[in-house]
Amino acid sequence: MDHLQKAASELGYELDSVQFAQQMDAQDPLASLRNEFVIPTVEQVTGSTSDNGTAECTYLCGNSLGLQPKRARQRVCEELDEWGQGGVTGHFRHSHQRPWVSYRENIVQKMAPIVGAKPMEVGIMNTLTTNIHLMLAAFYRPSSQRYKIMIESKAFPSDHYAVQSQIRWHELPPNAMLLATPRPGEHTLRSQDILDLIAREGSQIAVVMLSGVQYYTGQVFDIEQITAAAHAAGCVVGWDLAHAVGNVPLQLHDWNVDFACWCTYKYMNSGPGGIAGFFVHDKHADNADLRRLIGWWAHDEETRFDMTNDFVPAPGAAGFEISNTPILTSAALLGALEVFSQVPLQALFRKSALLTAYLDHLLRTRVGSRIEIITPPAQRGAQLSLLFKSEPEFEQTFAALSRAGVVCDERKPNCIRIAPVPLYNSFMDVWRCAESWDEAAEEARLRDMEREWAVTAEGGIDYYKALNVSPQASDEDIRDAYKRLSRLFHPDRHHGAEQREWAQQQFHAINRAYEVLTDAQARAAYDHLGENGIRTSKALGHKVQTRRDLLDAFEREARRQRIEEIEQWAQSKSKISVDINTMHLTSISLRSGRLKVRGYKSPLSGLFLKHSFSADLAPGLTGTVTGRMLSQGSLCRGNVIGTLKYTSGPQSWASVSMLTLPPHMLIFKAAHQPTADRFISTEVIQHTLDLSTPPAATVACGQQLSDQLMGSLTMRTGNGYALGPFWISSPIRSSAKPSPPHLHSSVMLGLTANHGDRGKLFLNVGAGVQNSLLTASYMREIDSHFSLGGAVTLVGVGTSMPREISARIGDTADVVDTGKMGLGDVIVSVEMASTIDSWTKVEWKVEFGLATGVRATATLHRLEHCIQLPLLLTPLPELVVALGAVLLPVATGLGLHYGVLRPRRRRAIEQRMAELREQQRFYLHQQKRRAEEAVRLMAASVERSRDVARSSGGLVIESALYGDLPFDLAAENSNALQAALDRFRSSRSALSATDEPRACDVTLALHALITSDQLVIAAGGSKHSLPGFYDPAFGSPKKLFVRYRFRGALHEAMVRDDEALAIPMKAHIMQCRFFTSSARRLLLHSKFMDFANQQIKPVSIGQLLKYRRQPLSAENILDSVAYSQAELPVRLAKRVISFHHLPFIVGTNPHIARVYNQYYEAFDQLHAFPEIKDLDAEWEFTRALERQTQLLVDVIPAIAQGFLECKQYMPREHRTAFINDLIRSRIGLRVIGEQHVALSFQFREEQKPIQEDVWVGTIHTRLMPARMIEQCSHMVQSMCEMHYGTAPSYYIDGDVDESISYIPSHFEYITCELLKNAFRATVEFSSLSDRSAHPPIQITITKGDGYVGVRIRDQGGGISKANLRNVFEYSWSSMQESSDSHGSSMAGMSMQTNLALQQGVGGPIAGLGFGLPMARLYAEYFGGSLDIVSMEGYGCDVFLKLGSIEGSIEEKQI
Repeated sequence: MDHLQKAASELGYELDSVQFAQQMDAQDPLASLRNEFVIPTVEQVTGSTSDNGTAECTYLCGNSLGLQPKRARQRVCEELDEWGQGGVTGHFRHSHQRPWVSYRENIVQKMAPIVGAKPMEVGIMNTLTTNIHLMLAAFYRPSSQRYKIMIESKAFPSDHYAVQSQIRWHELPPNAMLLATPRPGEHTLRSQDILDLIAREGSQIAVVMLSGVQYYTGQVFDIEQITAAAHAAGCVVGWDLAHAVGNVPLQLHDWNVDFACWCTYKYMNSGPGGIAGFFVHDKHADNADLRRLIGWWAHDEETRFDMTNDFVPAPGAAGFEISNTPILTSAALLGALEVFSQVPLQALFRKSALLTAYLDHLLRTRVGSRIEIITPPAQRGAQLSLLFKSEPEFEQTFAALSRAGVVCDERKPNCIRIAPVPLYNSFMDVWRCAESWDEAAEEARLRDMEREWAVTAEGGIDYYKALNVSPQASDEDIRDAYKRLSRLFHPDRHHGAEQREWAQQQFHAINRAYEVLTDAQARAAYDHLGENGIRTSKALGHKVQTRRDLLDAFEREARRQRIEEIEQWAQSKSKISVDINTMHLTSISLRSGRLKVRGYKSPLSGLFLKHSFSADLAPGLTGTVTGRMLSQGSLCRGNVIGTLKYTSGPQSWASVSMLTLPPHMLIFKAAHQPTADRFISTEVIQHTLDLSTPPAATVACGQQLSDQLMGSLTMRTGNGYALGPFWISSPIRSSAKPSPPHLHSSVMLGLTANHGDRGKLFLNVGAGVQNSLLTASYMREIDSHFSLGGAVTLVGVGTSMPREISARIGDTADVVDTGKMGLGDVIVSVEMASTIDSWTKVEWKVEFGLATGVRATATLHRLEHCIQLPLLLTPLPELVVALGAVLLPVATGLGLHYGVLRPRRRRAIEQRMAELREQQRFYLHQQKRRAEEAVRLMAASVERSRDVARSSGGLVIESALYGDLPFDLAAENSNALQAALDRFRSSRSALSATDEPRACDVTLALHALITSDQLVIAAGGSKHSLPGFYDPAFGSPKKLFVRYRFRGALHEAMVRDDEALAIPMKAHIMQCRFFTSSARRLLLHSKFMDFANQQIKPVSIGQLLKYRRQPLSAENILDSVAYSQAELPVRLAKRVISFHHLPFIVGTNPHIARVYNQYYEAFDQLHAFPEIKDLDAEWEFTRALERQTQLLVDVIPAIAQGFLECKQYMPREHRTAFINDLIRSRIGLRVIGEQHVALSFQFREEQKPIQEDVWVGTIHTRLMPARMIEQCSHMVQSMCEMHYGTAPSYYIDGDVDESISYIPSHFEYITCELLKNAFRATVEFSSLSDRSAHPPIQITITKGDGYVGVRIRDQGGGISKANLRNVFEYSWSSMQESSDSHGSSMAGMSMQTNLALQQGVGGPIAGLGFGLPMARLYAEYFGGSLDIVSMEGYGCDVFLKLGSIEGSIEEKQI
């Protein structure tokens, strides 16, 4: 970014200006590379014509598929020619010196520098996933100890599938896939977290396989560091480099990568599905142990054609290439690599960094807080991933970019990926992409104005905002909000006549909102008809209906009511259709291609008129009289139709119609919609009143298949059938005269799919005796007033197709036309629709048929009246006529829409908004007075609440502004932000002292909405209806700015008027201010972050044991305290930071919040000590450290209880990872802290030399496991007797005289936890199985080389398979919570065991589900293990292995 700013300064242009982008391109030494590629045009990528259709598109999708190099086509054509001219001889003799037998050498020589490898280490074959399988087949060698494959949790799905299938192939459990998961609330993986995971699980990991560049976020991983860490843990390392090759610098050989795979069609531009590449380090070149899958082409090339069955692998990567090189795909890759060879790679990557930084800068100035760029600036290549908070805005933005000819990549539901590739993208490409965001913003602004106009013009109250609940709120949520606000504004709580009057008004509004929103039918009416819906007395639907049914009913009623309001002047509908045959005026001669004028004939070939009048005859009963007239050629006929329609409710209706003039006809129609997602309808037509012919029936039914898909089935019987003796001699079957129209039977299947929120796809397949067709059509809204669509219809050969069946493309179903369409046909149509104003719509359709020629239809809709002009342009399939009929009207329509209608609509809205401001001035003034009075009424109560919250560190709203705010949140704009806040408070004006205030202070009103230290305002609707709010900027986009304090930390947040607000959130943090226990405020932000950003300095076991020589010296103690003082605040700060990444609802849990405060308190106390230089200062620090150690004793029970209450709000794997990190970190903290405390006390208590040198701080160098187990067994036995009234016996055997160096408190905790489970299971199983006596608990001790093993065997019935999977999961327990008092359960235990048990045990025998997971964690901390073998129905064997601390002096670090 600094380089770009420097360049802008030197060029004299603003960084955001188009001139800067143009000058950067002019000075770009790599600009000529763009000419090496085929750049699509705007028309080619959008499929639509426009003024700039022939211009090059802005192609920013190289992360998905690179553009075509011109050399790729040339090389492929050369190989095709070689094949055609020489056949098989091309393998050895090639006119371009590229014989096919060694073709790969041309590629690997050019590809090796790009990946940083030797040519012998690079190969090409297959595609990416196939190569991953082949590499894993060779390198994945699972054993009983090492069997896991580590990948990202959000890796590309194909990588997941490959790893899953490899694990299943080896018949391993699902947990063999080890997932590296981002921290809660984060999108990217931290390098340290990956390294920590490898360090923890490395002994079980066989292969680490990650992505070089994460496909979704664009994050670049540190391949070198991760590879080194994995090798240090004994793992094989492989990389998926699909998004890395050609994108970022790589040095696979120097980084010692074992293997890697990549595709070549992204940044390397080899074409869709191009051949893939792979890498195998040369250290594996002669590795005979690799179980590679082999083929003929992997044989050494010197003897390959000897055709023996003795396989001799080719050296290096070539020995993995199973089949011979696919020449055509390799030729395309060769052409692409030749482009890379023209430029130094470092120059390419420098340009890539500049392009991406420029794109990042331009987008950040446009997207605001609504969109998050999740690609880390310090870890990225040529990709930015933008995450949208609003899915509609995501769809709208992507559509706007596509319309502008910007090609990028979408990942639903809400991510857009943009990749400026340095080979062919320019700075102008980046600038054009950024400019295209403005169209989306303009459309959103227009919609917001229209919505606010519609809502505010009604002058009503928003009942949801009055109670501060969302439109989806449950009845319980509404009741809770009502209780809280009604207490605040109850008139009896306020004194003085004026105050009581204002309180009464506010109280009345709250009561009214509560009455409406708790009445299902009134709420549904309000949702769709507003206040008018509540006032209506018309009952809709049945008395017992679901809320969804009511919503559907009122939605239909809303549409009907809007039509009624504008049709009061006349209850009539009409349609006029005039067929015009323009071929009589002009036509185009296909032979000469010249315009040819024929003799004049009347262009009118047909006329259709329809007019109807309707009237309500009775409740639910409507009568309609319709007159129709048709004139076609020499035929002229007319009829009058009478219709009665009865609507029984919102779900059902039926009608009967009769043609009163010959030919008489009866038509019956009915429809029923039992639920919102299904329907059924029927139509029966009787052509003869004497029933001499059978009726023709049509039945249609539909079902919502998914949120985006609707399916339908339509069956037509026709009227040429007979039922037994009936209708055997009907005129249709007997050819008697006169014969009514012959309708054929058919079946049609239909699918309707929504594409986003503006597109719709239709698919119909019909088959019948005579009629069969296939129709596919698509309609897309360009915006809310303009749409384009198209359709393709295939008519079956030999089909006699009435015109009404093809009414899919034109509304001609009312025209009786039995003309034939010919022996099969293909019809393509294009449709355009434009809304002129609220009641007027214009449509234009063009049909192109091979048999029917070119037809066009122009239609004007005005209210319920329609004028239609079907035009026969030519009876022949003349493509030029069709294109002209499409392109000219569509171009004209787009021009009128964007050049005239849309600006006019915007001006009309702005004018109307200005009129509304004037009309609503009194209403807005009253609203403001009510809001100010409401704030005055609540002021005293709210101030008391704020004082309480301040003293307790709770949520306090420090300041809040609502309105048209002229600032945004940005760290670099803090001075401007503070100035704006001061200006609002002083002058209450956003613009100048003379202007009307454009914002209002809502600090107290917002604080009044806080519940339990949380404030949530639902999305949707304007916030001006909240209690104490008003609209200070009617018609303008408004925002809510909040500055609040939580736990002493100052936060800021800003949201749009219709966005949700949820506070407190850690993402809002501004500066870290925390309350200490003495209630003093400490400004600790910089100091705190200084410590948190430091690296942990591990201490080895050898360092802990170096003071084993007695007596201790003052120098020893000062050396120990120096390390403790420097290291403990760093570890505490990092632990506090980890709490910041918890989900909001988890972090605010009282138990977890208490632990957070304890850690911060410890940091606050310890970091403040000055550097210790003498024993007096050391003693003061040691006593403080001892106090903090004691304060942290109950951390684990609190965490256990907190996560037990919040486990549904956090995924299990995230919960487990957090707790594991917390406990491991805590073990390290306590070992370091307690070790120094013990040494300090030991130093001061030494008056004479100690005879037995067994203690070094907290470490006992001659710990007797048998003695400790005896002590623990006796204590647990006593606990069991206290709890159950009985307990089994126990005995200890094996190597009972052995000793080990260990921390006694750790050993006691692990042993007690295991014994508790054994004793409890034995007693409970004895009760279930009616055993007369408890079998004893057998404890066996074994001594190994540097470790002690303990087996605890019980006969407690074992653990079921279902539960065995969960025993090491946190917050899982096989025993329900007990209400017994646990206060006395700790009596008789040593102080260390007492403290240890407090860390994980919830009671004397059963805990909170932390016992076994923590026991395993403690065992593994010093290199041990803990495993359980269960025999269900008998008992369990628990195997504990503890490594001697002295045995891991050089290995283990804390």
